[in-house]
Amino acid sequence: MKYIILFVVIQTSLNSLYSQKIQLDSAFGTNGIVNFNTHSGFGYLEVNTNNEPIVLNANGFIDSNTINYLDIYGALTTNLIHNPVVLVPPIPIHGYYPRLDIDSDNNIYYLNYMLGKDRKNYYQILRIHENSEIDTFNKGIGILTECFNFSLQDFKRQNDGNYILSGNNDSNISFVKINELGVIDSTFRNNFISSIQILASGRIAKFDSDGDNIYGVLHLENSISLLKLKYNGLIDTNFGSNGIVNLFSFSPLMTQQYQVRNIKILHDSSIIVSFSNELIPKSTYIYKITKNGLIDSNFGVNGSIFNYNSSSNQCITIDKNDNIYTNISYPNGNKILKYSKNGNIDTDFEKLNPEFYPINIDNIIYSDPLTLYTIGTDLNTITLAKFKLKSVVNTDVTNLDQSLYIYPNPAQENITLNFRESLIHNANLKIINASAQVMESTIIPAGSFEYLSNTTRWKSGIYFYTISFSDGKTATGNFVID
Repeated sequence: MKYIILFVVIQTSLNSLYSQKIQLDSAFGTNGIVNFNTHSGFGYLEVNTNNEPIVLNANGFIDSNTINYLDIYGALTTNLIHNPVVLVPPIPIHGYYPRLDIDSDNNIYYLNYMLGKDRKNYYQILRIHENSEIDTFNKGIGILTECFNFSLQDFKRQNDGNYILSGNNDSNISFVKINELGVIDSTFRNNFISSIQILASGRIAKFDSDGDNIYGVLHLENSISLLKLKYNGLIDTNFGSNGIVNLFSFSPLMTQQYQVRNIKILHDSSIIVSFSNELIPKSTYIYKITKNGLIDSNFGVNGSIFNYNSSSNQCITIDKNDNIYTNISYPNGNKILKYSKNGNIDTDFEKLNPEFYPINIDNIIYSDPLTLYTIGTDLNTITLAKFKLKSVVNTDVTNLDQSLYIYPNPAQENITLNFRESLIHNANLKIINASAQVMESTIIPAGSFEYLSNTTRWKSGIYFYTISFSDGKTATGNFVID
């Protein structure tokens, strides 16, 4: 057995041994796309734990909305009681504002905020089981409650089974907590009857919840800010400055040109917020805030990511490692980019995926295994797309500084990694084959001058290795076994 050393490098850029190739899933719908007809409406997307998309087709005409359950191939699921589920307004209405939420048991929660023909505001909440059956047992089926001039923005279901609704009451920003029967929780401190007076100059643009804590993105007259409430509705004064973090300031004359787009809670309890500037050239910002309420200066450039964006509708999603996937809109279509949780662009991903997709993207959702779903509406068509992320071996590296050697040991059919100096800290070694299969993964202990790897049972071919050092550098290279 002989070894041919192709190259050995120390890599200080973001390049790594692994990268991802993104492509439309040809087995899904028609070449990765499923279209829905709508009438001046829009599409809303959730993905269940089986990696199956669920699409709310919210028609502009107010006769009905439908919830469509699809399988992994883009066809309507056939093992359900109803598919699609047709949802008809319970009262004569002039307009509506529907939303979806989903829990870990794949139950759907449908909220419809309606303007009745009596000119009053109403909300309706339905729970729909995983089998598509509307829940009629003590779960407030058809909750229909007058909103008391509460203009709804969004809603989330909490860990305790109650709902948090956000919006405005007159000039005050408000959060309302209700139970599954539609009864207002009077113990929740920031119900609309005791709104947050200090924030009377703006509105809640987006909010998210980890099931207990509530984070609201505030669009004030001169800033974009983030508010944190505890589970009981009290402002968390230990977060930021008395519960509020100012992300971005502007002149009151520019209030209307900024639009909040997204808020996501990461697995480490930090938060990312995105918003756009609607002026030409349009642009988007993504900020990261630590769980303590500080702008994370290590994220992107001084805490934020900036991009020019043709449509300004930048969507974001995160994977289980808190990597960020986002779309950038160009005149010839949308391009998907990937950032690390520290806000560094994955340049390898960008090089491998230069394609522009001629579809609208209003939302993007990551789902395991290695899937991205996007949904967007253009005129009377809702477009759902499914992308597969394929792990590939990255061979595009730059020789910056050679600080280790690799050579064969034919007598014992080993390869040896030899370091110029002993390791101060442990180092992580991983060797994979050309099919991205991990052949060896181990920790090289501190103090080592070399490491032997037994290749007796390895087939002929090219192999790649990466060694991660504690100072953030990565040694990357490859070798061939004949």
